[in-house]
Amino acid sequence: MINQAINNLIKYGLSKNLLTTDDQTYVLNKLGDLLNIHEVSVEKDQEMSIDDILNHLLKYAIENNIVIDNNFEARTAFEGRLMNCLMPRPSELNKMFRSKYKKSPQQATKFFHDFSQDCLYIKSNPLKNNLNFLYKSQYGDLDLHVNCLKFDAFIDQQRYFNFNHRQVSISVNNEKNAWTMQYLPYPILEEQCLISRKDHLEPYNNDRTFEELIDFINKFPQYFIMSDVSKSMSNDGILPYHYLQGGKHVFPIESTQVAGKYKNGRVRVEVLDWPVSAIRLIGNNENKLLDVMHDLYQNWSTYSDDNLKIQAKTDNETHNFIDVFIKLDGSKFNVYMVFKNTRKTKEYPQGIFQPKQTSVFKNFGILEDLGLFEISKSIYDDLERVKNILMDKTDISKYSGLIYLKTWFDMIKDKEQPKDLDLFLTKQVGELFENNMKETNVFKFGSKEDFIAFVEKAV
Repeated sequence: MINQAINNLIKYGLSKNLLTTDDQTYVLNKLGDLLNIHEVSVEKDQEMSIDDILNHLLKYAIENNIVIDNNFEARTAFEGRLMNCLMPRPSELNKMFRSKYKKSPQQATKFFHDFSQDCLYIKSNPLKNNLNFLYKSQYGDLDLHVNCLKFDAFIDQQRYFNFNHRQVSISVNNEKNAWTMQYLPYPILEEQCLISRKDHLEPYNNDRTFEELIDFINKFPQYFIMSDVSKSMSNDGILPYHYLQGGKHVFPIESTQVAGKYKNGRVRVEVLDWPVSAIRLIGNNENKLLDVMHDLYQNWSTYSDDNLKIQAKTDNETHNFIDVFIKLDGSKFNVYMVFKNTRKTKEYPQGIFQPKQTSVFKNFGILEDLGLFEISKSIYDDLERVKNILMDKTDISKYSGLIYLKTWFDMIKDKEQPKDLDLFLTKQVGELFENNMKETNVFKFGSKEDFIAFVEKAV
């Protein structure tokens, strides 16, 4: 049976173009070596799903002490080692990617995304497993996403490696092949990807960042691109070094109302009616856009107002940053700039402009600023338990695993509850997220007029 499973895995690889028939014997020997099988022969294939194939191979590996730890991390790592036997080397993958890119950026990214799914680094159709809800706030709909595939405990990289993980080299801002692109294994957005520097420079936020964003979207116009540097600066980012995020999605901020409009040459500047301090720049001349972005950055990087608790620097530490999200609308760039301040004090240990310490969801970055909130599967399951507690009118303190929700639960338990508790909880979670957004507004100790006055002066 194990020999049959090996042959079926090779058949899968051939069907997904992970290898060619010229590689078949070579891959057969690699799998035999990995599974410590000295004689592996080619057999007539049988119909088996990829899940059944992997289950057979993993069971064999566990029974024969090839996989020692029978846990999620070890099994996932071994699955990656199996798939790696079928996959081309990184240099070969890069050649394929560049060949596709010569035809079109869309063909290149489709090829690479399909490849990342077929080698099981990304599970097939991951977004179909996620749950999505809308919360109607006073600013428009907010997106609540439950990531049903994402585990709270990631693989221990010190012990296990993602052998089926692949990146492609790309050039950004005239730095030839100095960057890599990779897709996220547990995405919440379509084709969600990371673009990071190979030299792993520390996060930076300046004109260079803006030039990188514009250059990337010129090369890959089908994607949005964003910089979440304020989150990286506070050590909450995905990576500890400079990176960008891309993908496909329509964010709630894109349809919000406009509180003020201005012109700077050929660039339209819009102050957005949004819970955080955000503007939108619209124009089709990238150099003019970069000029306006530069002016805004220069003004914000030195902006301080003690009455508003905004200080640009303290003890040589910089606090004012701008997170940026860019998407093309036809020939026009839509540039969203979110103004951030990361200063912490004894009174605000989490940050003056961060959600309160009592908040359930404290991990706040540019996705949340744009109106999208990710809820892990474990928290979603806990919210289901909260629903039952509300129905039974019991005390949440009796459940030790739910203590972290107690402060929030005490705020909602006495509210009038409709028959539809699912709708009630969605509303309560949505209100919490909306309030969190307001907490991150750098002009929250002032008014919208203070922010508008800053923008008017800066542009």
